[in-house]
Amino acid sequence: MAKRKYYRKGYERKRKVSFAFRALVSFFALSIIGSLLLFILIAKDLPRPEKFSERLSSQSTKIYDRTGEVLLYEIYGEEKRTIIPLEIIPDHLQEAVITAEDSNLYEHFGIDLLGIMRS
Repeated sequence: MAKRKYYRKGYERKRKVSFAFRALVSFFALSIIGSLLLFILIAKDLPRPEKFSERLSSQSTKIYDRTGEVLLYEIYGEEKRTIIPLEIIPDHLQEAVITAEDSNLYEHFGIDLLGIMRS
């Protein structure tokens, strides 16, 4: 009679990943992909940043005397506006505007998370 050989079968224990964990990972992956697609969808319609400096704004018409120093008349339609270069604006006024808008501007990386949560 032939001798029987017994082999021990080595079974690896498979980890069962719960359905809740798979659903959670799938939800996060889909939300990241959805956020990226939404950002791309919105960003395609945004204007180029260079376009803001090229923008022409309506200004009032100023009429000076012969010397060009005394303002005689200022004619404006819907808006009374004069464009002033940034170099002319005093540093104190620039710092005051920054402080009024975002007092922690130089302390964060561009997005104030505490300010967002506070609002």
